[in-house]
Amino acid sequence: MAERGAEPPVPRGRRLFLRAVRHLFSPLRPDDYLEMINPLWTTKEMRGKVERIEPQGSEAVSVLIRPGYDW
Repeated sequence: MAERGAEPPVPRGRRLFLRAVRHLFSPLRPDDYLEMINPLWTTKEMRGKVERIEPQGSEAVSVLIRPGYDW
């Protein structure tokens, strides 16, 4: 199970539209359908894909994360 990401800033008009659309997709949410197409697409949180993990020493690593939609 993925961790919850940071919530992106969503304009008020878009937020109201998404709330209305959720009722049409009930019991699933629009994000459930978007995840079927691409797991990085979501309207509720920011997501990214871990591209590379590079060791930088005995106790440190660098992580390269490719941001998802609307970063």
